[in-house]
Amino acid sequence: QAILDQVAQALVDSLAAMELSIFNVNHGFCEAVVRGLRSGFLMPEDYRRLSTSDTLEDMRSALEESDYGTFLQDEPSPLLVSTISKKCY
Repeated sequence: QAILDQVAQALVDSLAAMELSIFNVNHGFCEAVVRGLRSGFLMPEDYRRLSTSDTLEDMRSALEESDYGTFLQDEPSPLLVSTISKKCY
């Protein structure tokens, strides 16, 4: 019985290893790209800073502390809503 249990466990282990070798074989590239971009998502703290911004200059400062720091970096002051809209598209 012990040998049978060992054989069964070895079979389960090998099936698990085979399953991992074909994991996400169809969409692996897309998943890898999304996982890579995920590090650039705004965190709750970033959203909190943005939501408490009183002026567009405060918003620019809040964005500078994130991965979007260069988004409005070269725009002259005073920052206008139309400028931000143009940069988004």
